[in-house]
Amino acid sequence: MLIQGRQEIIMEMLLDKASVKVSELAQIFDVSIETIRRDLDFLGKQGRLIKVYGGAILEHVVAQEVNQIRSVQNAESTLMEW
Repeated sequence: MLIQGRQEIIMEMLLDKASVKVSELAQIFDVSIETIRRDLDFLGKQGRLIKVYGGAILEHVVAQEVNQIRSVQNAESTLMEW
C-alpha cells in the first residue's frame, strides 16, 4: 500500500474511533512501528491529528475536551460567587 493511502485510512479510522494506537496500526498495515510513527508525525505536522503516547487522537477531540474543562471551571467560579 502506498504511503498516502495508508495515511488516509489512518485518518478514516481516527474519524471513526477518535483515537488509534501505533501497535494496532502496525499490525493492521503489516508495517513497522517506525513506519506508523513517521505517518503520524507527517499527519501531525499537517495539523490533522495530535500525537499522544502510543498513538494519536483527532485535533478536534482535544479542542472539545479543553472546552469542556473551561465550561466546568466557569460553572464552578459562578457557583463560588453565590
